[in-house]
Amino acid sequence: MAASFTPAEQQRRPSSLSAALRLESVTVRFGGVTALDDVTFGVAPGEIVSLIGPNGAGKSTAFNAICGLAPVASGRVRFADTDLLALRRHKIVTAGIARTYQGLQVFPSLTVGQNLTVGYHSLRRSTALAHAARLPRVRRERAAASERAHWVAREFGLDALWDREVSELPYGTQKKVDIARAMVSEPRLLLLDEPAAGLPQRDLDELSGLVSSLNTRFTMSVLLVEHHMSMVMSVSDRVVVLHHGRLIAEGTPAEIRNDPQVLEAYLGRDRRDSHA
Repeated sequence: MAASFTPAEQQRRPSSLSAALRLESVTVRFGGVTALDDVTFGVAPGEIVSLIGPNGAGKSTAFNAICGLAPVASGRVRFADTDLLALRRHKIVTAGIARTYQGLQVFPSLTVGQNLTVGYHSLRRSTALAHAARLPRVRRERAAASERAHWVAREFGLDALWDREVSELPYGTQKKVDIARAMVSEPRLLLLDEPAAGLPQRDLDELSGLVSSLNTRFTMSVLLVEHHMSMVMSVSDRVVVLHHGRLIAEGTPAEIRNDPQVLEAYLGRDRRDSHA
């Protein structure tokens, strides 16, 4: 197992990765509460990284800092050559980042195909006036949206459900539609916020297989927040652990599984006391 580091030492360790996403010394405060405290970590191209920690550790805040939804008091958030803190929120997706949220964010009264096609609209460049005038570029954009949505539907095994209303589908399938819609925007980085919440074990196993294949099938990176440790350990290349807003550990699943700081954060006691 790799040597253990204090939080301060973890923060200072240089990364050997050429990160597609990089948070550098990020601090986020809400009034007198520090939600993220000098946090540094990265996600390399093609990597699946899980961000874990007890409730209130700062995981969702980290996602919101990346997406421009949390006030970053200090530090930097970069994706490739883009300073994400300098972008308007609606430009995050055009920079190549897509996100799912806790719970379902689908349109239940729309069909699967309509839900997926909506995912492409964030990339369109035509104005509302151009759409009203039905200019040729609008038709090209609609054709591209349909083509991309159909391709993603086939990759996710949703093509047979294209014309079904999402409200008619099982919860696990609706989750799949939610992730598929994010993929239609052609992201280079996908942020998955607790995608397994509420899923039965059968659907959890299927979701784990799907997440494991995203980086290779779609040529992208994945940053995952998840409480199901079996899923985290099976799909991740690396795991980053937050506790009270600070980074306390980072490493492979095997390293994190037995890290004493991680065990103490989750169990509330030192591993040596676990048999007392």
